[in-house]
Amino acid sequence: MGDRLKEIVESCVAKGSAHLIDYGVRGERGTRVIEVVVDTETGVTTDTCSGLSREIIAVIDKEGVLQGGYRLEVSSPGIERPLRFAWQYRKHMGREFMLSVRNEQGSEKQTGRLSGIDDGGIVLQSGKKEEPRRISFDAIIEARVLPPW
Repeated sequence: MGDRLKEIVESCVAKGSAHLIDYGVRGERGTRVIEVVVDTETGVTTDTCSGLSREIIAVIDKEGVLQGGYRLEVSSPGIERPLRFAWQYRKHMGREFMLSVRNEQGSEKQTGRLSGIDDGGIVLQSGKKEEPRRISFDAIIEARVLPPW
């Protein structure tokens, strides 16, 4: 069940022009909850989630992968989840970030506004007088978008 279920989810998400950010199944037969977190280059809407839900449910039911009842939850990563992929940064240009970055002493926290991005990393601007800092994707341990409020 597990591998085939994940294959179905991955396939449906890809067909829906989205990216699978996270996936999990919890509960037991009859009370299972399938959690699917997706993102797109332009953001996730309720239409994105409902369309993917319908597609995933149709394939699961057609193939009879799960016995008993289940609940499917398809959602966006939300602001509280750290970014996992380089492509996710593009849609957050100009927003404030908090990063955990590797350095020689282990790691350090850095905050600033995302002012640039390329294939190798990002540019973070902390203040009007501070020089922008380029941070490679390899050095980023965790990156979170800070809420605007």
